[in-house]
Amino acid sequence: MSDEHDPTLADYTSIVDSYSTDSDPEMRLTVADALLGRALLHHTEGDHAAAIADLTLIVDSYSTGSDPEMREAVALALFGRGTTHEDKGNYAAAIADFTLIVDSYSTDSDPEMRLTVADAFIGRVRIYVNQGDHAAADSQITLIVDSYSADTRPAMRAKVSAALYERGDLQTQQGNYTAASAAYRAVVNSYITDSTASVRLEVAKALFMLGHVSQKDESENSRVYAISIWNMALETYGDDSEPEMHSLLADIRTMRDQIAS
Repeated sequence: MSDEHDPTLADYTSIVDSYSTDSDPEMRLTVADALLGRALLHHTEGDHAAAIADLTLIVDSYSTGSDPEMREAVALALFGRGTTHEDKGNYAAAIADFTLIVDSYSTDSDPEMRLTVADAFIGRVRIYVNQGDHAAADSQITLIVDSYSADTRPAMRAKVSAALYERGDLQTQQGNYTAASAAYRAVVNSYITDSTASVRLEVAKALFMLGHVSQKDESENSRVYAISIWNMALETYGDDSEPEMHSLLADIRTMRDQIAS
């Protein structure tokens, strides 16, 4: 019978205590990974201070390394520290960490690093939205779209489509319905044929909101347009069994039937 188990705090601590002074590059990566793992466990257990301490140790110990894997470990530590600060409501500290990622790694061509930098932009969007700074949030969305729209990987397409959808929501909240419609249409036009589940959901959400926003002028044309848009969503995604998509389509069907009757 196997005695394998998920690493514990004690396991990670044993690695850190035993090998943190080792100068071998591979061992340094192992220690950095152990610190990341320990930080994640601390965060999961609600010990944010301990998580931040471990993440800070990574940043302080390994930021000068040029090895791509170590650079990624440091970027992940900064992102983890930023999200931990965000969870605690320390938004200035979170923005500082996300900004350090962008400033330090935005020109990095490594595919995984590009995803981490995109996540840092998204983190800044999230905080600016929470703070009500819609202009700052929209500027970050522009950077995401301009920097990563050409990246064809599913993970990056999911981030860009979500950013465009967020732009639509920001404009809707401000009553800028023409700009909101443009953002939602950008999601639909760019990603309607995408097969990735998370991207499909963003497109369905955009179709739902396109119909909703079109109702603001209360004209017969807008009613017809909304019905056609919602029918498109139902026809495109009606066979999708994902729970979140299933719930969204139920809402779309209800809205369509209400204005069609």
